[in-house]
Amino acid sequence: MASTGTDKASEAIDVSIACVVPLVTSARNSMIPDVQSYLESWHLELVSRANRVRNLIGDAHWLTDGHHKEELIRDFLRRYLSNGTELQRGFIRPSMIGSVCTPEIDILVTHPSMGAPYFMEGGVQIVHPNSVLAHLEVKSEFTSSYLQHALLNCARVRRIALMNSVRRVPWSGIVFYFAGKDRTPESILETFKDALKKSAAKYRAGVETEKTDDELFYPPQCVVVGDQYVVFLTHCEARTSISQSIAIRLFARETLCLSCALVDMFGSINAVLFPNAINVFESSIELIQFRARLTETVEV
Repeated sequence: MASTGTDKASEAIDVSIACVVPLVTSARNSMIPDVQSYLESWHLELVSRANRVRNLIGDAHWLTDGHHKEELIRDFLRRYLSNGTELQRGFIRPSMIGSVCTPEIDILVTHPSMGAPYFMEGGVQIVHPNSVLAHLEVKSEFTSSYLQHALLNCARVRRIALMNSVRRVPWSGIVFYFAGKDRTPESILETFKDALKKSAAKYRAGVETEKTDDELFYPPQCVVVGDQYVVFLTHCEARTSISQSIAIRLFARETLCLSCALVDMFGSINAVLFPNAINVFESSIELIQFRARLTETVEV
């Protein structure tokens, strides 16, 4: 029986459908929400913008390069933190101890609803510990000496930041944009162990000159090392009068470590400002398959 024009038209439609269906299915699959890729885009955005100044001026002026990196993170944080949150360089000063003030803080996160500032103008704020939500050090290169200096600064800042009337613990962190060449998870861990011991010794020597009874060394909660490593530092319960234990947890995963730190910061800040709010990214962070996980405890 000869094919009719209607049969040929029907066959053509069937062929068209057969070609289109896989394309539609592929498009649907590609549109599945992927929060992990979204979090990776945070890192890629910050790193690509950070490289622009160095690509143009090289090592001509490291101070400008460093200030640019700080401003990039401030600009990013402003998009995600609530209105009214202040993000500037600054200092923390408790009202009851006039002679004590923190070192300069690269990014000091405060909120006026928690306490009015002593001073705020020209991109600098000086605040009471009650208003502090978080503080962050931003550095370019990761080296043992730079890590020691940053850890020591964070410890001094955290001791004064804890002099608030509600005993709230502000989130604290350090971001190193570049990890350096030939770094492995094991070498990063060893650098942290050495730096924590040396920083704690210098910290306690300084505390003695200030004639205070608080000799506890306060490390930051989180340190980002380049685009591959994030390190969480926590106090262990056991502590003697002359030493304390700090647990080091190192995670390795390209393009996601900075995002892990930012999610941790957002969760800490939102817990203060919005106690009933949900950290929308926390469950996604828990599902990340890290390339390496190392844990060790060090006595300092």
